Amino acid sequence: AWQNLAADGAADGVTDGVTDVTDGVTDVMSILSANTAAANQDLSLQTILEQIREKTQFSGHQGAVNSVSFSPDGKYLATASEDGTARLWDEYGNLQVELIGHQGKVRSVSFSPNGEYLATASEDGTARLWDLLGNSIIQFIGHQAWVGSVSFSHDGKYIATASEDGTAKLWDLSGNSIAEFIGHHGRVLSVSFSPNGELLATASDDGTAKLWKLSGDLIAEFIGHRGWVLSVSFSPNGEYIATAAADSTARLWDLSGKQVAQFLGHQGWVWHVSFSADGEYLATAAADSKARLWNLSGKQLAELKGHQGAVVSVSFSPDGKRLATASADGSARLWELFKKQRVVFKGHTNWVLSVCFSPNGQYIATASYDGTARLWDLSGNSLAEFIGHQGWVASVSFSRDGNYLATASEDGTARMWDLSGKQIAEFKGHQGWVVSVSFDPNNKYLATASVDGTARLWDLSGKQIAEFKGHRGKLASVNFSPNGEYLATAADDRKAILWDLSGNIVGELVGHRGLIWMVCFSPNNQYMATASDDGTVGLWDLSGNRITELKGHQGGVLSVSFSPNSEYLATASADGTARLWDLSGEEVAQFIGHSDWVRGVGFSPDGEYLATASADCTARLWQVGEVGGGLAALLFRGCEWLQYYFVSHPEALEKLEVCQRGS
Repeated sequence: AWQNLAADGAADGVTDGVTDVTDGVTDVMSILSANTAAANQDLSLQTILEQIREKTQFSGHQGAVNSVSFSPDGKYLATASEDGTARLWDEYGNLQVELIGHQGKVRSVSFSPNGEYLATASEDGTARLWDLLGNSIIQFIGHQAWVGSVSFSHDGKYIATASEDGTAKLWDLSGNSIAEFIGHHGRVLSVSFSPNGELLATASDDGTAKLWKLSGDLIAEFIGHRGWVLSVSFSPNGEYIATAAADSTARLWDLSGKQVAQFLGHQGWVWHVSFSADGEYLATAAADSKARLWNLSGKQLAELKGHQGAVVSVSFSPDGKRLATASADGSARLWELFKKQRVVFKGHTNWVLSVCFSPNGQYIATASYDGTARLWDLSGNSLAEFIGHQGWVASVSFSRDGNYLATASEDGTARMWDLSGKQIAEFKGHQGWVVSVSFDPNNKYLATASVDGTARLWDLSGKQIAEFKGHRGKLASVNFSPNGEYLATAADDRKAILWDLSGNIVGELVGHRGLIWMVCFSPNNQYMATASDDGTVGLWDLSGNRITELKGHQGGVLSVSFSPNSEYLATASADGTARLWDLSGEEVAQFIGHSDWVRGVGFSPDGEYLATASADCTARLWQVGEVGGGLAALLFRGCEWLQYYFVSHPEALEKLEVCQRGS
């Protein structure tokens, strides 16, 4: 019975919101806590917890919620409703203030940049400025029909409004109309300021968006949607605008009016579109009752299901980790987007191809297509840059004592560096790109792999000791065994080969249907893992027998790494995700956040974190310490996730004894 309930709970956690999350997850937790012998219970609860994104609901409006906005400090949300009110809430869903005064439905709400005021737009034909105590300070009167959208300039000195009367207006905060924007052939439904405050974008049911100077002069027109354009938003860098439309699409445009990307997937009108503060993501709200998260190339990263009516507004938290949604079902909801992501490492100007942790776990190193490697602390600060290669850097590896880095490059060389960025040695001899590099566990040797079809063993002065020939194709990976007695190589001939250090073949791993991008050993020296372009990972014993096959990625698997305890595997894929697996082949967790291929993955020495490298030019740090730990740890995590809900629903805590014990 608990297995069926677990499945229902997992579905509830994704599709039916916090009330159903509580019904599903709390029931499952209660049963599992009372039945510690149930088979696979850890994995079932793990699956549920990984799928839940929703944190809490904001309930109380007596009509559809038309708009939602995060405060600049991320601690509050404002909502606007067809019940004629706007409301201010804390992040836990507790009502703080009700804004009463409009004589019609409130269509839009927006925080001032300093977080001290709210602006609202209403079907009564006015916009209003409020303090956070609920006092109406200024009315903006002048439109000849309902006002559907309101936006603050980024310096907080002006607001812009969009109206059914076919115009947008610019106002100072005393209520004076400064400029009028006339040119649409229909109702103006949305308005957005450029980050520099010099431009205004509008969206209309005439099927277009328009770009204006603040004087009211038209600069550009955005034509391509096949229906009403319902929402418009500027990117944080001011280089793009995004639009959402009744043709079920959102679109990204440059400021000349050229379409850059299209976002397809919604099954109804796309009511609203919003950028994350870092400009890396878009969120959309649609009539299909879903919100979706996208990268700027148009790839969907997440789908947020749970509302029982059209989702009409979305707002990112300032840190980009949460999303608020507003719906015709009368509620707003708060969702966690990147549950495990901790740090983004930005600085490379091209693909990040490789990432690894230092042996002490205090640093990570990255290698990039921009021709450099970098050393970072775990807060995301770049500490050193390794410059000297004459081509892209494909791989990076720490020496086992943590004092040196080795890099492999398109220029046909590998190089060794101290951590200040000074080159110590150069390894020359390959007749093609060097694509992988690895230190031996005893700090005596360096191994390299090349597209010339060979791997080579070197001493640390740069002298070649041995050459490994046997593959019938370009090599992609080389790694030492934990005891330092063997090397493993992978190539595009669909094989991995195990060698002794004299260059003799000890065994072969055969079975993949595509090139093998990486091969690695488990720390306990009992297993090997291979990552393949066929979309699978192979787990092998050292005799070359495949133990299991890990399937689930929707693209080639480009990297694989064992956890320090040899109990889990982490994978990186062209599908834009990293994933965590147990050795039976069960997927335990997904790490979603990169906006392009994930090229590399590695565990921290304590197993608490993963580092990933991506073609989106970033590396990222993720927490994985919560994975595993047995049933008690999972129950604790479930209780922790429900804390937002317990704040506003203490009666739920009273029903869940396991969480009372945890608290």
